[in-house]
Amino acid sequence: GNVPNGTLFNLGATTVTYTIKDAANNMVVCSFVVTVEDLTGPNISPALNVYAGNAPIPNGGTITRPTINNGCLAQVNWIPPTASDVCPGAVSLTTTHLPNSFFILGPTQVTYTATDASGNTSTYSFFIQVNDLQLPVAKCRPDTVFLNAMGIGQTNADSIDNGSTDNCFFTLNLVGDSTYDCTNLGTNIITLKVTDGAGNMKTCNAQVTVIDNIKPVANCIPNYTLNLPPDGDTLLLAANFNNGSTDNTNPSTPSCPLTYAISEDYFSCNDDLSLFVGANIVTLTVTDAAGNTNTCNVSVTVKDVTAPTFNLPADTVINCTEDPNDLILT
Repeated sequence: GNVPNGTLFNLGATTVTYTIKDAANNMVVCSFVVTVEDLTGPNISPALNVYAGNAPIPNGGTITRPTINNGCLAQVNWIPPTASDVCPGAVSLTTTHLPNSFFILGPTQVTYTATDASGNTSTYSFFIQVNDLQLPVAKCRPDTVFLNAMGIGQTNADSIDNGSTDNCFFTLNLVGDSTYDCTNLGTNIITLKVTDGAGNMKTCNAQVTVIDNIKPVANCIPNYTLNLPPDGDTLLLAANFNNGSTDNTNPSTPSCPLTYAISEDYFSCNDDLSLFVGANIVTLTVTDAAGNTNTCNVSVTVKDVTAPTFNLPADTVINCTEDPNDLILT
């Protein structure tokens, strides 16, 4: 036989046989096999975007949808692709996701795989992008912070949050300094920031009241001696009676000053309400920046160290012209 060049062979194996005869009818036969293989994957037509007028979705393209109200998902539909092959036989088409499925926030890849009768495969993919456009709801409540023994107090986002919500997951953060000391006593304002997974953000402000209810530790010197000046009047300084009184706000970083007052700070020989010569008890009152107080006592000994003075009259001359018995000195 003679097989001309360009002969088309069907898929599979075909035996080609040549028989050669001479003039004497002597004959020889030779043959070979032509095998046609299908190595080409099937064709997949693109899916259609029903939200864009059934426009074809290119390989690697995207359908973008918002989340459903008060939810973190989106239900997304499309018209599925179709598959075909140049060779006869059934073509199967499988997918990772079906139309009208629910998709979570963010991108999700949808992949279709077509397989022909020869086992060749082709894939086609596109993405579902779910966007969260709904803002979170930020709710704040006031908080009270008490300074500790180191003079420090803190608040946190959970203490400020009053049930903030979002249609999806979210995080809470504080904007501003959440650590307080004696310089922050009283009312402070802090901001709570609520941020969802899509980056949507909402804030609210809360009042933080900083309180210090720890009393200072009053330390006095054991005793004090007061030597009166010549005029008998003197003023005592409260700081002279302090012997290193401390507080949770002093010493600390930062430090708030303590104030000192004494129960009696004045002595006068002409004032019955003042200290008197001899032993006296004076109370030192120590007050911190929050108004907390504590006391200690000091034994104060008042001494009169000035000798008395005499004012003598001028010399007087008496003439004895009269009866001396009648003289009277004054």
